[in-house]
Amino acid sequence: MAPPRGGLNFLRGGLPFIVLTVGGWLGISHFLSGKFELRDAQQRYVELKPAAQNQGASLEAELEKTQRRLNLDYENKPVPKL
Repeated sequence: MAPPRGGLNFLRGGLPFIVLTVGGWLGISHFLSGKFELRDAQQRYVELKPAAQNQGASLEAELEKTQRRLNLDYENKPVPKL
């Protein structure tokens, strides 16, 4: 009678299962940590935004600067139908 092959079955079935489980856990934790870091950075930006607005920059002044920087002289032309 052949000896039991318990160790070989573990290497074929159990070890890949454990490796994939741990690897998946590490991968998910890595992606989620990046998501949470992005969320925290956005919250810090939102908290700093009102402080930047109190430095003398008004919305109207920013609009005028943007309009001067952009060329908004254009004319709508109809597209011929085929």
